[in-house]
Amino acid sequence: MPVHFPMVNHLCVCVCVCVSCTAGYLIPRGGMFELVSAGNYCSEIIEWTGYALAGQALAPASFAWFTFANLAPRGVQHHLFYKQKFEDYPPSRKAVIPFVW
Repeated sequence: MPVHFPMVNHLCVCVCVCVSCTAGYLIPRGGMFELVSAGNYCSEIIEWTGYALAGQALAPASFAWFTFANLAPRGVQHHLFYKQKFEDYPPSRKAVIPFVW
C-alpha cells in the first residue's frame, strides 16, 4: 500500500490540474508514473499480488490474476493513447510493469 496511496493521490492531483486548465490532457509525472504509463494500475497489481502471496490460497491468487487480466490491457491502451497524443512522451516509459512491459 505504500506504493498505491501516493499514486492515487498523484492521479487525483493530475485530474484536478487537468480540469482547471484549458490544455486538455497532461502527461502524468511523478512516482510510478515516471516508470510506467499506468502507475496506479501497476501499484494495484503489486498490492493484490502481495495479498495473494500472503494468503497462500486459491481465492486471493485468483483475485490477483483477474486484477492483472483486467488492468494490464487497460494500462496498455492508456500507454498507446499517451504515445499517440503526445509527441514528447518519454520513450523509455513502459505500459504497466516497470522496465519490462
